Amino acid sequence: MNLRSGRRRPETSIEELLPTFDETGHRRLGEESWPECIANVLARRQTRERVRAAIGRLPDKYRTVILLRDVEELSTEETGRALGMTATAVKVRLHRARQALRELLTRELSTPEALA
Repeated sequence: MNLRSGRRRPETSIEELLPTFDETGHRRLGEESWPECIANVLARRQTRERVRAAIGRLPDKYRTVILLRDVEELSTEETGRALGMTATAVKVRLHRARQALRELLTRELSTPEALA
């Protein structure tokens, strides 16, 4: 059975993926090291996903203004022109959107499942 399965799925070598060592037994350098702790990278990724999900739960008028200002990085005036609003109205709506987003995230992070 192993011979038959070998014909269907040829194995590839992983030798080029393994570390190499010099004659003294020390690992050869040259591999790029991770820029930071993988746990930090994963935690940031999880945080981004939670923030995106929380933004997705905002009502359209608040989601739109927060996406334009904070994600797309448009100015207040550019956001106002895009939405047909005054700069003052954009500021008010953005402030409320950020407050609502903060509350959504606070509620989510205070649940027992978030701590696991």
